[in-house]
Amino acid sequence: MLKPAKRRLDLGKFTTEKMFHPDLPYAMEKCSRGTRPPLRLPNGVAQELEHKSFFSRADVPTVAKLYETFFDAVAPAQHTLDLSHLAWGDSEVCMLAKALPHFVSLESLDLSRNRTGAEGCEALAEALKVNTALTDLNLYCNGIGPMGAKAMAEMLQFNTTLTSLTLARNKLDAEAGKALADALKFNTALT
Repeated sequence: MLKPAKRRLDLGKFTTEKMFHPDLPYAMEKCSRGTRPPLRLPNGVAQELEHKSFFSRADVPTVAKLYETFFDAVAPAQHTLDLSHLAWGDSEVCMLAKALPHFVSLESLDLSRNRTGAEGCEALAEALKVNTALTDLNLYCNGIGPMGAKAMAEMLQFNTTLTSLTLARNKLDAEAGKALADALKFNTALT
């Protein structure tokens, strides 16, 4: 859930040829996952597990409880999430937005270089309206467009803790820029 994508190995890609490759770091990089699933709430994971194959169906509640215990321990204590370069689109960011209220200590969220559009940005903005911990949000090089920027502008009228917001390279227009500038009349925290 928290490891950078390059530090997660897909053992299905780890062939005998790669295992005995003379440059083991290169071989391991080829076996790393280029992406990761979005952070999910425990009830969503429990529902997904119902559709997975298990040796014994009796293990499903145990695995669901393990994830819930992990999530409940880790989410509130996390200060930084680097979710950059994952090729996440709107559906993944919408899932993240549902989980964000549980990350009560989260100060920095990096979603740069993904494929987040207006829908994901709107869900994220809605979650951040009530957030009281996040100070740094990086959405550099996504595709939020004017509608996503307007959602961020509306969020800035409510959020009083965000001090840094990166929106460069998101296909914004003059109208989106004006909405953001107008929001700064109400928001004095953003520097």
